[in-house]
Amino acid sequence: MLCAECGEEHDLGSIDPAFGWPDSYAALSPSQQESHGRWTPDFCTFELPGIEPRFFIRAVIPVDVAGVDGGIWWGVWIELAPDSFHRILKSWDDPEQEYLSPCPGKLANQVPGYAATLGLDGLLRMTGLDSRPAFQFPDACDHPFAEACRDGVTAHVAQGWLDDLAG
Repeated sequence: MLCAECGEEHDLGSIDPAFGWPDSYAALSPSQQESHGRWTPDFCTFELPGIEPRFFIRAVIPVDVAGVDGGIWWGVWIELAPDSFHRILKSWDDPEQEYLSPCPGKLANQVPGYAATLGLDGLLRMTGLDSRPAFQFPDACDHPFAEACRDGVTAHVAQGWLDDLAG
């Protein structure tokens, strides 16, 4: 699609912006990750001596993109309170999981190009056995990244997100 903002062609294809780990887990040394953490493609936990355990779930943030069917899906990590994490873990394979009430969580990744996205509040809801949980920012959150995710973006902005993560 020819971008009205820059005049270049943006082919967003099927690539969505995503993070491999929660930032705090990625900041651990390899030996700390091995001895104090557990990581799967869906879950991450770690407990360092003298520090409360931390619990994370991989989720998506769906974002409408003007002119792009289906928009894009940010792949992010959400930090949860221990009780929420264990409730979700317990219901992970339950066919009725999508009917669980949403749980509060915090974005566990710093999004390039934005100030202080780590710790932004939102709600995590289960979406079914064949899809990742979805994270949504509340309307009251006036952070520019949260607003972009809620309101949708142009293909130019979406391409910038992909370029920033690749960069």
